[in-house]
Amino acid sequence: SSKNGNDNNAGTSSSSPWQSMTKLNQVAQGLRAGDVVYFERGSEWDNVAVSISNLSGTSGSKITFTTYGSGNKPRFRG
Repeated sequence: SSKNGNDNNAGTSSSSPWQSMTKLNQVAQGLRAGDVVYFERGSEWDNVAVSISNLSGTSGSKITFTTYGSGNKPRFRG
């Protein structure tokens, strides 16, 4: 997800990120072991709630939430 994104993008790379948490929530329950969700540094989101209950990776293949780009860490307010 990215301040520079667009929810019509594929959301599969930093060159075509989604913008909203709404889009992330639409696919969140489909995340599987080994998937990575990236948040662009310098981005901010308000009213944030991402449903990640009932998700599971494994010790060797986790679901990872991390950042990309430069600047301040992403801010989540909600």
